[in-house]
Amino acid sequence: MNAKTGWTTNDNRSLFGPEFDDRDTTKGQPGVVRRICQFSWGSYPCGDRLQLPTGHSGEGATVDDFTTEIMPVDYVPPQNGEDASNTSLTMFVEQSITEHFRVFADVLYSEHEAYQEYRTDLSGYTVPASNAHNPFGQDVVVNYLPEVEVEAGLLPGAYHESRNEQRTINAGFMWDFADDHQLELRTGSSESENFGWQVAYVRPNWLADGAPSKGRVEEVLASSDPAVAINLFGDGSAQSANLGQLASSWIGPHRGATETSTYDLLVRGQLFALPGGRVGYAAGIHTREERIRLIQQDYSDQAGRLETKGLEVIFGVEKPKRDLTAYSVEFAFPLVGEGNARPWLHSLLLNVQARHDTYDATGAVGGVTRVRQSGIWTHVGEPNIVTLTHTHTSPRIGVRYEPTENLAIRASWAESFRPPVFSDTFHIVEPREDTVYVQDPYDVPGGPVCLAFGCPVRRATIYGVGDDLRPETADTYSVSFDWTPDAVPGLRWTVHWSNVDFTDKIEFSYNLLFSDPEVAFTLPSIIERDAEGNAIKAFARYINLSEKVSEILTTELEYRFVNDFGVFRPRLTYTRVLDEHFTIIPGAAPANRVGTAWGSNEYGVVGSLAWSSGRYAADLFVRYTPSYENDRTGTCLVVVGRCERLYVARPSMTVDSYTTVDLTLSYRFENGLKLRGGGRNLFDADPPATPWGGRPYDLTRYDARGQVLFAEVNWEM
Repeated sequence: MNAKTGWTTNDNRSLFGPEFDDRDTTKGQPGVVRRICQFSWGSYPCGDRLQLPTGHSGEGATVDDFTTEIMPVDYVPPQNGEDASNTSLTMFVEQSITEHFRVFADVLYSEHEAYQEYRTDLSGYTVPASNAHNPFGQDVVVNYLPEVEVEAGLLPGAYHESRNEQRTINAGFMWDFADDHQLELRTGSSESENFGWQVAYVRPNWLADGAPSKGRVEEVLASSDPAVAINLFGDGSAQSANLGQLASSWIGPHRGATETSTYDLLVRGQLFALPGGRVGYAAGIHTREERIRLIQQDYSDQAGRLETKGLEVIFGVEKPKRDLTAYSVEFAFPLVGEGNARPWLHSLLLNVQARHDTYDATGAVGGVTRVRQSGIWTHVGEPNIVTLTHTHTSPRIGVRYEPTENLAIRASWAESFRPPVFSDTFHIVEPREDTVYVQDPYDVPGGPVCLAFGCPVRRATIYGVGDDLRPETADTYSVSFDWTPDAVPGLRWTVHWSNVDFTDKIEFSYNLLFSDPEVAFTLPSIIERDAEGNAIKAFARYINLSEKVSEILTTELEYRFVNDFGVFRPRLTYTRVLDEHFTIIPGAAPANRVGTAWGSNEYGVVGSLAWSSGRYAADLFVRYTPSYENDRTGTCLVVVGRCERLYVARPSMTVDSYTTVDLTLSYRFENGLKLRGGGRNLFDADPPATPWGGRPYDLTRYDARGQVLFAEVNWEM
């Protein structure tokens, strides 16, 4: 429940200052009205927002009855998320056929059912001048919240329900041969099916000319008969029974599935001997085929007829498929071991690996133009079907050095890659343009006329980028040591350092205009400017960032001791983010997000205590999250306090630190039955207050469930 988290209002002025009233003044009941004005670039709502006084039914209203004093709507959803249930079954069997040959299989089935209600919102409706309740003498746009009508049953409330089933079967065998070698074959098949249904509300321009439902919706919006016309101006007490005509199965029902087939063949064992021991090896072949499908059914105007459409309307093929073939090899060279150890050289192991991946994916890169025909947007043309292939060889080198038997030092370097997914590269629609408004931090005085919420630019959206998008690659460097000193039995100290350097990280360019405007607005690949320096076009497409770096240091201290009460293992873990930045293009200024709302915390501390005694066990965790800077507090919607003008960023703020306690208790019976229970955020610590996405807390750093108590029963036979 949202009330449990402390989210009971959107008026946060008492918490954060006068700039933080997030109640909505753009819609309501009575409806919020704006006149329509004609501009050279089209028709848009303009002028003051107007609303009838509270309690006015809208019947017989005149223009003079409307006021600019909009009643703020303070809506907080009763629940934070969905009502869900989960059911799962797992089974694993293994049978030895001979001493050296055994077969195995495992089966997993899970089902997830969810239901969530949404706010019923009739915003953006154009009400013709002829409407019986429209006193303005012209077409107007109305944003209306039909709460009274939903409660009375005149209009179904908005909701979404879904069911997801996951079925996985794996089977294979392991064969030990020639003393020191093993052959393993594993095959797998996995299918995930989902079903969903969502109800929302239609507008006339969403429907094709001539469609009976379009004619009916237009009729009830335009009717001059008060008994027929929909009333979006009043408080819902004088509403037409025809309001239900707006309800539609806008999304759904839809059925989708992801199917995966895998085959793995692996051989491993030992080869020749070195002074430090025998050389180990592993070599394998891995293949995977992924297929996705989606069938969406929309009820048409003809009774009993369903219109279906699948992923071919997005990717150009009905069941997009991606194939992977990979070859891997690994060698472990024990250069120094028990047989040739010496002082300060107890052991030395060199590990060398390589993996070669080939991905093939088929889909459309353009070919279809989106045009408006018969009053509805439709697609013209044939998709341009292509097959994209991405290959990469990823090496890894690792060293384990033990100066003494209680000190181990490890170092490694590895390269990895990730190819683009379907939605990154494929789409049937050719690039198209529309007009958007952006806040240009480098706006040139005297340029085109800008409105309070931004300057107009043409947005060029490139849906299918094809092979213009490169795979992501990453170089990972790591160094660590593990020390168990003889002088303090039971003490263990570990330190781990890692640096991950991503190249060609995939991001959506248009999002960068809002997350990192100071950098993004300087880049010609995202913003085009005229000779005077005015922004005239923004490019919206998936792009490769030049670089993204994450450097982390973790140290852990553990002490194990035994007494009459059992075995105790207190542990303290400290993690520090040394660097976290990204660069959009070579030479651009790096954007650093460490210690900010959109980045990682500067550090984290976890203290824990594990205890066991016979059949009893317990684990206690104390987690500390430090304070950070919330530089994404929202947008100034009124000129007040530190908001000196509209539609600029609200002031940043420092968010307090946060500590939670988790506890788990368990007991195991002789027959394999295990009882386990406990609590997460055991003392129900409240999150530190900060504005984030309309909530008074940071949902990326706080589990909105708050205190969670749980109990489990497991039985291993």
